[in-house]
Amino acid sequence: MEKADEAITILQNGLFIFANHKTCKLVGKQEGELEGKPFVDFVWPEDKKKVVSNHKRRMTGEVLSNNFEFRIIGADGSPVWLSVSITEIQYNGKPATLNLATDITMHKQLEEVLLESKKTAESYLNIAAEIIVSLDAKGNITLLNDSGCRLLGYNHNELIGKNWFKTCLPEKSRENVLMVY
Repeated sequence: MEKADEAITILQNGLFIFANHKTCKLVGKQEGELEGKPFVDFVWPEDKKKVVSNHKRRMTGEVLSNNFEFRIIGADGSPVWLSVSITEIQYNGKPATLNLATDITMHKQLEEVLLESKKTAESYLNIAAEIIVSLDAKGNITLLNDSGCRLLGYNHNELIGKNWFKTCLPEKSRENVLMVY
């Protein structure tokens, strides 16, 4: 367990019973310092309510998903995202949880960058005065900017997934356009 690249803990009655080297490193503590300390002290403030609630419900026997994500307070005080796999165990004859956690902070940061890039791209598409449309191989609309919706007299929900040629082109123009497409 000490050589694992995952943070491994055993929690019982809200306290750390065991924390491997990786766990200690993530929160900036020396080995042995976490045992007996409340795990909630290391949970990111905005995630505490959810994490504590899930832990209490699990300890009363409620069946919950064995995997979820939350943040802890990292060694430098910044949030560290974890993907945690939880298994109920018996430790010294009492209920406890064995927790395997993977640091997914980099993945979360990349998701955020991609989301911002998508928002930026959409804003550029939507300031264009022309119709900007993206079609799949069958001619179904996968993207249409705001100007396109206004000029065609539809809203996004009415057009996304519909066939461009059948929905937006007059019937007598379809044959010529289809030949080019």
